Amino acid sequence: MKQNYKKIAVIGGGIMGTVLVRALIKTNSSEQILVCEKNKSHHKKLSKINSRVKVTDNSVDCANADVIFLAVKPQDFNNVEFKINKGTLVCSIMAGVSISKIQKKLKTNKVIRMMPNIAARVGEGFTIWTATARVNNLEKKWVKNFLTKMGDQLYVQTDQKIDKATAITGSGPAYI
Repeated sequence: MKQNYKKIAVIGGGIMGTVLVRALIKTNSSEQILVCEKNKSHHKKLSKINSRVKVTDNSVDCANADVIFLAVKPQDFNNVEFKINKGTLVCSIMAGVSISKIQKKLKTNKVIRMMPNIAARVGEGFTIWTATARVNNLEKKWVKNFLTKMGDQLYVQTDQKIDKATAITGSGPAYI
């Protein structure tokens, strides 16, 4: 069974946010992809990716998406202010920001934490990921399919294993 979402939001339209957008287009699983990017100089480039991509500088516009990807720098997470809808799936690629911190700030239990590396830009990356108990099997299957658009993926049981794997897979050094 194919999972389809009406609206997917990516908060942060930098290098990795753009990688996420391109992978989302390949999955063909949403009517609209909304990118929330505060740097207006990125808006035109992001808008040209695909006709389904819409760009805004207000993260509140992203709050009613079915899936929200957090692709901001970890230090900018504290500045992300909006209330999400119950049932929204939140996916984070922020290095060093735990699932529990995301759950507490956004008041949600449906969180996936993933750590792709920079090779995802060319579809040759490696992403390690995990999910909270509230993420159902259909959602996990959708995320797994999405991640394969960026390269290989590995699901792990705990958030702590992502932190350990980050240095090995290359996403930590790329972030620094």
